[in-house]
Amino acid sequence: MQPTQNPPADLSGTPARVLRDAARYLARYGWIQGAYYDPTATVFTPAACVVGAVGMVCYGGPVDAPAMNHDDLGWDDFQQAVAWLDAFIAERYPARQHTDGFGCAYEFNDVKGRNAAQVIAVLNEAAQAWQAQQPASTEPVGHVDYPHEPGTLYDCPACEAACLCADGFVCVHCAILAEGGTCTVGGGE
Repeated sequence: MQPTQNPPADLSGTPARVLRDAARYLARYGWIQGAYYDPTATVFTPAACVVGAVGMVCYGGPVDAPAMNHDDLGWDDFQQAVAWLDAFIAERYPARQHTDGFGCAYEFNDVKGRNAAQVIAVLNEAAQAWQAQQPASTEPVGHVDYPHEPGTLYDCPACEAACLCADGFVCVHCAILAEGGTCTVGGGE
């Protein structure tokens, strides 16, 4: 039996994942200009600017100044995602000048005439660009959060997605196929 190819690398905690989740946040809860979050909102999930949406993803809720929240556990993810987004926008829109001391993401968000669809598209494009420049992973992807040996756990997307057989060991992926089932994650043979 030929092993199947591994699915693309897991992107949790990466700029790509954060930016895609920020795009989803804006699509679901709304987009604004001129502030991190809608100041009139009375809900925990207010409309947000592009940086505010990244903050919501990384910090789990609205914070007064997402770019100054250095002590939060989500700071590293926030900083990496915004830095990547700034670089992406600067490359894509080189004519923009940084006259107010803020990064490109802030300026991009607040340009007069900008709309939510454009901001969401740039978030997704920046995520795709980050993912495209990453080296291909040889590790199975999407393993569940608790420890287990790769290839041994049913209902683990990575274990079910690729052949991980070894000498005398039949992996979950191949066991599902041998039982006449089809692997629902990553295709099947």
